[in-house]
Amino acid sequence: MEEICDLEGDDRELFSDQLCSIGEFARISAAHAFPLLTALLENRVCKLEERLTALQTAANSGSPIPPIQGMENLFEDLHWLLLIAGHMIADESTGETPLIPSAVVQYSAACVERTDVTATLDFMFGSQSGALGCSSMDKSRVDPVVKLVTCVCCLASAGNKAIASNMAHFLSPQVAGTVVWFLRNFTRSYLFPDERDSVELSASLSSIFGKDSTGGKWMIGFLLDTVRANLTYWASEPALAEDTVLLLLSLVDTKSRAEVAVSFECLWQLGQLQASREGPISQLPAEVHRFYVQALVLAGSSEGDHPLRDRYWKQFLQSMHNRFGIVCHQPNFVKLAQKEPIKAEVQSLLESFKGVALAVNAWNVNELFDFLLPVLRDSVTLLSVYHTCPEVAVLVLEFYVNAVEAFVNFLSQTQANHLFKACLSLLDTYTKCNMGKHSLSSLVEEEQFYDLLLLMKLLSHMLAQDILNLGPDDGTEKISAGDVTLYGLNIILPLITVELLKFPSLCEEYFKLSTFVCEVYPEKVVALPDGLFHNMMSTLEVGLSIYDSDISKMSLESVASLIEHFFKEMRENPPQRMLEIVRHFLRLIFNMVLLESFDMDLLQPASCAFHALICSNQGYYTELVRSLLAHQGDPVISQRLLGAFHQLTPSDMKLSLDKHSKAQFRRNLDTFLANVKGFLCRK
Repeated sequence: MEEICDLEGDDRELFSDQLCSIGEFARISAAHAFPLLTALLENRVCKLEERLTALQTAANSGSPIPPIQGMENLFEDLHWLLLIAGHMIADESTGETPLIPSAVVQYSAACVERTDVTATLDFMFGSQSGALGCSSMDKSRVDPVVKLVTCVCCLASAGNKAIASNMAHFLSPQVAGTVVWFLRNFTRSYLFPDERDSVELSASLSSIFGKDSTGGKWMIGFLLDTVRANLTYWASEPALAEDTVLLLLSLVDTKSRAEVAVSFECLWQLGQLQASREGPISQLPAEVHRFYVQALVLAGSSEGDHPLRDRYWKQFLQSMHNRFGIVCHQPNFVKLAQKEPIKAEVQSLLESFKGVALAVNAWNVNELFDFLLPVLRDSVTLLSVYHTCPEVAVLVLEFYVNAVEAFVNFLSQTQANHLFKACLSLLDTYTKCNMGKHSLSSLVEEEQFYDLLLLMKLLSHMLAQDILNLGPDDGTEKISAGDVTLYGLNIILPLITVELLKFPSLCEEYFKLSTFVCEVYPEKVVALPDGLFHNMMSTLEVGLSIYDSDISKMSLESVASLIEHFFKEMRENPPQRMLEIVRHFLRLIFNMVLLESFDMDLLQPASCAFHALICSNQGYYTELVRSLLAHQGDPVISQRLLGAFHQLTPSDMKLSLDKHSKAQFRRNLDTFLANVKGFLCRK
């Protein structure tokens, strides 16, 4: 225990693997684990309520506050019991739809004969009155899963009451954070689950938490009250504030939950706090504030043509738009821009707009695009005004990255054209403001080049519009995402050096972008001006050998895409520089695969690139083979190599890049390396 207490950091992360394992084991024996955990939690919640009641009584009577022994141990017990219970009832999932674990559903279903839905609902509703763990209510007819969740709700209710009674200073921020973490995990899996994704629910869980259920609606209202209480008192606690806002986000991130959430006045009170930017909400950390705005936008935009939508627009988004206009459209803005209050307001607004961009989805995309497009255009001016102020300039670039990523696959061609024009304007402004700014002598930390990283992400997101566009075709003449991306590459490539690529995040993003461009627009890459083209080829060469296997893989894929384009489209009248590139990379990859220590995990991309290069210049490949054979002093080895090369590239080998030829060459290369790599590889 002492070792655990000495560790610094979030217990959820530090002990993630252990907690997941405990949760899995608990589900295996759900009939034992659920009652046990519920009893332990009820006992601790009851003790906490008793102590808070004693403190409240003393405060009301004006008596001295009595010493309360063991509060620290009590909070520690609650914290770990909540962590275990949270991992038992639901899995933490990222990037996939959260589901109720099948073992939990089966356990609830097994208890259906002794479960009464009405009694379960009454028990759950009673959690808001407090003292649930100590009540004399008959709990034998209560669904055991709901009983555990209700116990946590009772703990949350005790915290809400303590905040309302000005006794929050007796509470533990850590426990409060673990409570909302538990409730968020529960919400994402249990409240109004999508029947298309979920396993078949037990009758009690479906009746209590299913779509349009009374219990589900009550729970959303209760959780919104908890969010409001926490943000009222705990906004200055970064970790707890983030957990609370993520709980709010989970209440509105599906349409079914959001449509219920907007019916509660509590949600609109949260919106008013954001609109006024007064009180504790103004203390939220930037990232938390961004999620807060995202949640409010998702909630309001779920209502279609409902009157609440107009209320949401006027109260929340319009107030944000008005604030932006007041600050940025004042006649003397350029002179006032560097004053701290103005700068702080601009930063706050940009963070809010990033939150709006994060909230874009299929049902609100048109309205939010109309709202954000003028802001995107005006943000170009902000970049110009604040180009010497990195903390603001970076926010502008991040806003563009978030917006393009959110919008690009849903827009009509007319909308996409407007967005791309704004991006071109941003790129032009960035070029003017940063000409000559980057140099290796000023390279101290990777963060100094964060703007380049963001520009690469922006270009990558724009490329996606040509690959996966779900927006309507309105017949408008198209501005090519590829042309905009290549224009951006013209800005970025002169700044990319071998030294700069030593920074991992920049390196990975650059090679992802270059691979994407080479695969989708090889004809545009081979038409780059000489300086930019050779710069890009140099980075691909470096990527083959200096960095890790992921970078080597992307470099090989880029080379394969370019050489395949050359083979199919340019062989008849090849430009001199492409002939040189083919020879250069053929020699490099010949040596890399055959003569150097080669990572066999790269066999597939290396095979594709090597095969395309051989097909493009079989004569030079033959020269390389003859040169290698000539340098072999041992006739036996030389003869063995000759036979292996005949099997790798037989004389009747078809110069084709069709699927069958590629697969055959890959098998040949695998066999070749297995037979001769041992004595070819240079030690």
